[in-house]
Amino acid sequence: QECVDPSQTSLGDWECRCTPPSTDRATGRAAAECTFDECSDAGNLQKCLEKEQECVDADWTSLGDWVCRCFAPAVGEKLMGAATCEVDECADHDVCQAAGQVCRDPSRAVFNDWVCECAPQSGTEGTPALMAPADCQPPPESECKVGAIARVCADAGQTCTDPNFAVTGDWE
Repeated sequence: QECVDPSQTSLGDWECRCTPPSTDRATGRAAAECTFDECSDAGNLQKCLEKEQECVDADWTSLGDWVCRCFAPAVGEKLMGAATCEVDECADHDVCQAAGQVCRDPSRAVFNDWVCECAPQSGTEGTPALMAPADCQPPPESECKVGAIARVCADAGQTCTDPNFAVTGDWE
């Protein structure tokens, strides 16, 4: 606060005034409380609004403590500037778990990029699917495990080999 005496010829008219940007004054005594919502400053507010965040000044009695805060479901806040907002989209989607799969969110700063993947312990494989269950299938097996093919080789005293499990008819 600062003391101001507007008239040096009158007694008792001195004032305590809050220093800017706070606004409050009292005549003949200390100002009750010097407060300032830093989010009322257009420049501070704009920093948050540009990134679609809210401006929060929890303590109007101190300066330099305002934050930009992300709107839910995103989380993140930054002192005196725009925050990095992150969302774990897997926490909001049970599509993958319902299909017995694993959800993975590759970037918590990017929305709508979560994928379902085949669960490693499931014994299946497949390509991850964006925002939907993956097509998980058992891995291809060797044709040599088929009884009739295995017997052909065994009856001839030979070992069956299958160079590519994904290709049918290439066993030797």
